[in-house]
Formats: sequence, C-alpha cells, structure tokens
Amino acid sequence: MRRRYLLLVALATGGLAFPSGWSEARAGDEAAERPAYKVVTKRLGKLPRMGAPPVFSDDGCHVACVTRGGRGMSVFVDAETGPEYNGIAPGSLHFSPDGDRMAYAVKKRDKELFVLDGKEGPGYEHVGNFVFSYNGERFAYVAVEGNRQFVVVDGKRGSQYESIAENSLLFSPDSRRVAYVAAEGGKCFVVVDGKEGAKYDGTGKGSLGFSPDGKRVAYEGARANKRFVVVDGKEGPAYEAVQRPVLGPDGKRIAYVAREGDKYAVIADDQKGPWYDGIGEDSLHFSPDGKHLGYMAGKGGKRFIVVDGEQGAAYDGIGKGHPVFSRDGKRVAYVAQKGDEQFVVLDGKKGPGYDGIVSDIVFSPQGKHVAYAAREGEQHFVIVDGKEGPKYDGIAAGSLGFSPDGKRVKYVAQKGDKQLAVVDGREGPAYHSVFASFSPDGKHLACVVRERRHGKMFVAVDGAKSPPYDGIMKNGPTFREGGVLEYLARNEGALLRVKHVPIKE
Repeated sequence: MRRRYLLLVALATGGLAFPSGWSEARAGDEAAERPAYKVVTKRLGKLPRMGAPPVFSDDGCHVACVTRGGRGMSVFVDAETGPEYNGIAPGSLHFSPDGDRMAYAVKKRDKELFVLDGKEGPGYEHVGNFVFSYNGERFAYVAVEGNRQFVVVDGKRGSQYESIAENSLLFSPDSRRVAYVAAEGGKCFVVVDGKEGAKYDGTGKGSLGFSPDGKRVAYEGARANKRFVVVDGKEGPAYEAVQRPVLGPDGKRIAYVAREGDKYAVIADDQKGPWYDGIGEDSLHFSPDGKHLGYMAGKGGKRFIVVDGEQGAAYDGIGKGHPVFSRDGKRVAYVAQKGDEQFVVLDGKKGPGYDGIVSDIVFSPQGKHVAYAAREGEQHFVIVDGKEGPKYDGIAAGSLGFSPDGKRVKYVAQKGDKQLAVVDGREGPAYHSVFASFSPDGKHLACVVRERRHGKMFVAVDGAKSPPYDGIMKNGPTFREGGVLEYLARNEGALLRVKHVPIKE
C-alpha cells in the first residue's frame, strides 16, 4: 500500500544507549554484605580473531563467529573451532531458537553444504535460506542443482521448481508444518507440507504466514491487476491492493486491509468495514486473547482508533502501531496528539497532556497496571497508573517494564552523564550505563553495568556483583531454572561462561 498514516509523536530517548556485546566498562558498586548468589566462572577458551561480527543466541549464552585458519575458514562456537573449509557463506550462521544447535553453510571443493551440529549435510551447487523450527528440532533450507531449486526439510528433498522465493521458507509456530512460495512456468504458488496450492500471477512478498496454532495458512495472491487474500486455499474478494493478512491468536479470526482507488477498508472475518482515507501502517492487530480487533484510521485530516468496529475520538495524530491491548484483552491504550500536546488515551479516557510521550505504553501481565514515559520541557519521567515519578534527563528506550508477576516496575533513567536503574520508585547507584531485567518470578533483578566509558563491566543480582570483565556478550544475561543467572563474558582474551547460583540457606 502506498499511503500510510505514521506516528506523529516522537518516541525519543535523548540518545541513551545500553552497553553493546563487545564494549568495555569498569565495575562499581560494592557487593551486599551477605550476597544471595555465588558466581561460578568457567573458562571456555581463547577468543579468536573474527573475520566478521559475531552471532549470538537469543539467550546470550552462545556465540559463534567465522575465523580464518592456515588454509581456509572455520566457525568458532563457544570456544570450539570447527574444521576448515574453502569458505563460509556470509550471514549463514544460525542458532536454533533455544541456542542449543548451530548451522552454517560452507564451500567444500566444488560443492556447497550446510553443517548442522558439526555434521556435514549433502553437497549441492548452492544452498541458502536455512531455518530452524520454533522448537529447534527441525530444519529446512533451499538447495540448487542445475537450473532447478528445491527445499530440503529434515534432510529430505522436496519437489524441484524454477525458483523458491527468497526468505519465504518458514515453519508453523507449533513446528509441525512447513511452507514456502515457489514458481514454475511463469506462475507462483504456495507449497504447504509438500502440497502445491493454486497458481497465481504473483504472491505478496512476505505475506505467507501460519496462524499461531499452526492450523491455518494465509497469504496474498494476484491475478491480472487484482489482489486478494487466500486462507486455507480459499480466495477472498479481489481488490486493487491488499495488505498482509493478520491471523488471530487462536487461528479462528483473520483480518487485512484492502484498497480500492484512494480508499482503504479493513476486512475482518469476511466482513468489510467502512472506507477511510488511510489505515495506519502496522496498526491492525488482534488483542492477545483474540477477542478484539483494533487499528488506526484517518479521514478528513484526522486520525482515530477503531476497536471492534467502533470509532474513537478524532485527533491530529495517533502513535504508530497503536492501539495497545492488555494481555487479557480487556484494556486498550494509545498515544494521541492534539495541537502540540501529546497524551495517552486509556480505556477511552484521555490522560493528562505533555510535551511528548517518549516510550511505549506497557501493561502489566495481568492488565491491572499501565505505565509509560513522558516529557515536559527537558525533564523526562515515568507515569504508573496515572502517578508521575521523579524527573530525569531521560528514560532509556525499551527499559520500562513490569515484572512477570506484575507487582514491580523498573526502568533506566539518565541523570547527567550517568544512568541508574529505578525499581519500584527506588534509585540504584549511578553508572555510565545500566541494563536491568527481572527474574521470571519477579523477585530478583539483574543489572549489566559499566561504570565508565573505557573500563570494565560487571553483572549484579540483587546487589551481589560479579568480578569485573572486559565485556558482557550481547542478549545476555538470562535467568535459568532454579533462579540461576547465566551469560557469556570476555576477559583478557578469553571467553567465559558465568553463572550466578543462588545460595541456599
């Protein structure tokens, strides 16, 4: 779609930044007199020279990079270096979602192949687009032989086609199904679990998707100059253009945006809504419980939120991607602008106006509490359930959040050239930079800290700190079962696995 209504309010943070994966810092803060954790460190090995930026697992507990050896190139994974090959395909290193598996593409003599968990797969003229299933147990990739392309799923070759659409290969969220877009004889079609769908003139790039339960498949189709949405093989009505379909969490509902001329409408559950001048980009989504559908629309120069077909008050601007639903779907909020004033509309009620709303709106997991950050002049502060907190020079982007049990709230604030964690309204020590996260039970707080720009870094859990390190790896730390905190660190050229283990009384 060509016309979009974007966010008119600035979600700025004053240039705050968290420590990067390989940055350096210095430790500060004294440990608690009786630390509740003991720090266990294991030296994994020496870090190599990296031929490209490293790749990290989602939990920050595994790292991989390409290194150059005496006669070829190797992949380094958690201090273990694999065999040398003629080449390693750029950007081919992939960790499974749980971080336990690693795959990458290599050049071996005149063939290309994927190495999975250290074992070589079959060689082809070319391989690419490797994907793991969500549970990490399955894998798939595209291979080429001659002028034919095919998908390899769990080691088994599929049918051959003229081409497989780049980045179209995907598993369903339940990891049981696999789908991709193929082309043959000038026609495009979707292949689901090895079965070809209807042939079309084209399919919308990136439109292919499964429902969260994996039972339904939807994508955009094109025939001549018309576009339509295909759900489970059934075509919907044709329009000049359609937007990528959105499937509800339970898979029972579907919605998308359609365009005719210069007008836009939402099609939800086969029912067309009113025509508007525009529908907000990325604003169409279901509530987490799947019972409600919301989006932002525009008409006559004004913007408004539509929830379950009911149009809200009109404003000069609405936040991009809004509205925001609570997890139980019972509450809804969004940022709006009128003139130079910005405010949050919560459950249909307009909140106080500020110079700017400078963070995402965050609901507690149970939906009872809501928080966001605002700006008045040069002062930034967090509002929790309508109550303003202390004023700071800035609030770090993405730092505002509730604990999983919804009883605590934290964020990182800027005070001068220092950052500090604020938990339940109480300030922690000030450092050059801070990153803070709750444990799954909400009872503990872990902070990654660097005291000054060119020094050491350390991790503190409830005030009990680790030894200083040259760097803490990206995406970490992560809480494990039993309250153990785990992450990777580097120190004096070595890679370390660090665990903060609770001390049992």
